[in-house]
Amino acid sequence: LCLPVTYRDKLIGALYLENRLNRNTFTPDRLDVIHLLLAQTAISFENAQLFDQVSQLNENLEQKVRQRTQDLHKAIAELELANQELNAFSYSVSHDLRAPLRIINGYSDIIIGDSTQELSETSKNLMQRIKKNSNRMKDLIDGLLELSRIQRKELIIEKVDLSALVRANFDEMGERYPTQVIRVELAENCKVLGDARILQSVVENLANNAWKYSSKKAIATVTFGRTDPTPQVLSGVGNVPDSIPDNYGVFFIRDTGDGFNMSNAQNLFGNFQRLHSDKQFEGNGIGLATVKRAIEKHGGQAWAHAIEGEGATFFFTLKMDNTDLNQTSQRV
Repeated sequence: LCLPVTYRDKLIGALYLENRLNRNTFTPDRLDVIHLLLAQTAISFENAQLFDQVSQLNENLEQKVRQRTQDLHKAIAELELANQELNAFSYSVSHDLRAPLRIINGYSDIIIGDSTQELSETSKNLMQRIKKNSNRMKDLIDGLLELSRIQRKELIIEKVDLSALVRANFDEMGERYPTQVIRVELAENCKVLGDARILQSVVENLANNAWKYSSKKAIATVTFGRTDPTPQVLSGVGNVPDSIPDNYGVFFIRDTGDGFNMSNAQNLFGNFQRLHSDKQFEGNGIGLATVKRAIEKHGGQAWAHAIEGEGATFFFTLKMDNTDLNQTSQRV
């Protein structure tokens, strides 16, 4: 059985199913299910292409704004309006994509479950690939929704115990991967002013990265700390900002995992940008983009430094809670 995958008369691909065991395998009822599955798949692929176009539109718009220095206030106003519309559109499309993905997964399970003895191994593999890629698209959508939520959310500024947030996430990662040997080093009493929920997302993404990229090491170390924002201390640790306000602290999460080549570091915090393949480490390329947007929303900056094969350190700046004078720092 070979069926075209089409969307509004445009051919996207084809689905090929082969049966060598029984006759009359593709009954009308099953054909109806397959046609519905293909229609939902076509919609998902078309919307995925739309996301790429939206991302490209956003990049082009930001570049134009940077060039219009003579009319800075007008350019900023245009950018804010465009970003609001883009965020609202991204959120709407991402939310609407969830329903067809659930249908794809549901019908894939039905076909796989009902046709175990009738489908060839090739057909089973094809169905498993459909399910795997729909799950991957779900992860991308969840990441886009989180990114959109951070961009749209009004900040609720309060005192946040960053050390406690990191400790909770490190404990959770340890429970999730009990067989992975990770030594944890944690600086205590690091308090900042920020939105607790958004900073939770920052810590969660960085902690998840630290564990993930350390998974191939027999024993690894993950460190959270704060360092002095002086040129002498930060020299040689990535693309350090030209200036850091006096009331901002520099925090970092370091791992001794796989690391990456610093020649590709400029793409690290972009949407859908990854420095490792899916065969090496799974991921959707949204997490670090979320970290960067969240930190910048707090008026801070984020950057990274790594040595390939030896680990990576992710730095970020946040406004410190000056009422607590006992915050400790450690050398990078």
